[in-house]
Amino acid sequence: MNDGGTDQSPDAESEDAQLLKREGRVLCVILALYAFGVFGYVTAALATFFVGRDADSVDAELAGAKQLAELRAEVIALRDEIRALSQRPLGK
Repeated sequence: MNDGGTDQSPDAESEDAQLLKREGRVLCVILALYAFGVFGYVTAALATFFVGRDADSVDAELAGAKQLAELRAEVIALRDEIRALSQRPLGK
């Protein structure tokens, strides 16, 4: 019986099928790694957007550049007050 002109034994066909399964598995692993990378990139982009939005908000728990500048100015003012108080003589 000839089934379309293939002269391969059943063992050869199963080896080809195994080879295709291995190639398919490798391709799936590569695609999965790529998908994880893309998902991570999109997630990081969204997180950056929301963190930046929180930093600009006055009511947010995260301190932005404006709040840090205000805190820095307050620390400088407190240092000046401490210097002024430490230079005064005691008892007055």
